[in-house]
Amino acid sequence: MSTSSRLPFKQQEALRPDFPSPSSSTPPPFELTKAADPDWTPGQGLNSLPLASAHHSSQPRKELDPGTMPKLYAALISGVTPRPIAFLSTVSLDGTLNLAPYSFFNLVSGSPPILMISISPFYPNGKDSYANISSTKEFVVSMISETFLEAANFTSIDAPPSVSEWALSGLTPVKSTTVGPPRVGESVFSLECTLHHEWAVTDDEGKETGGHVVFGRVRKIHVLESAWDEEKGVLKQEEAAMVSRLGGISYGRTTQGYELPRPFWEQEKDRPEVHKALA
Repeated sequence: MSTSSRLPFKQQEALRPDFPSPSSSTPPPFELTKAADPDWTPGQGLNSLPLASAHHSSQPRKELDPGTMPKLYAALISGVTPRPIAFLSTVSLDGTLNLAPYSFFNLVSGSPPILMISISPFYPNGKDSYANISSTKEFVVSMISETFLEAANFTSIDAPPSVSEWALSGLTPVKSTTVGPPRVGESVFSLECTLHHEWAVTDDEGKETGGHVVFGRVRKIHVLESAWDEEKGVLKQEEAAMVSRLGGISYGRTTQGYELPRPFWEQEKDRPEVHKALA
């Protein structure tokens, strides 16, 4: 509503429905539904969802120039969603612990297992996180669940280096197996990493901006036993209750999904719909 958007956040939040929470004896709800269009065929394009007509290629698009946009960052993080969040724990050479969330993050390789995190110098903890990784060559990424999102979010505070984000969060630092920084004990999935490569972000003139992309080689994985499907070798999404980063200060829940098998050419090449799409 337009009037509530100008209210202080807590007043605005009070107008919203309560967080849908199951009983304490069951995990947050997660269900698999049918795909949006089970009858989709090759060459069809848009599926049959009501929103599809609004996304049709004939609908007007606005062209934006990154070089002239006053709110470029806001536009990017609202458009590239949902994003996984790296809860990054590092330690300085003098033993000072640092903990902060980063959503410019993802896997880049499965074999060998490598992930990346982009660290901006303008982020409150960015300089500390990067300095620690660059000097010690180690870090830990813990994934964030609904059960401690408030704590994780609070570690993004612009506190001075002498203040411990761990203490402010109330979360538990647990000793890692192969690296110095601790992992978050409450996380259902944590990855111990060593620095594989680092890259300085540069502008169009080749000048370094102060930002860095770090690539980490995963050395050890820690997973909550009750959330692990030993037979399939995967994490149970209903037990993990992962959150994702959306635009602004918004987060997304992982409560529903659907499955789409990957197509294989040998199985699909003789279908009439494939021939028609390629004609």
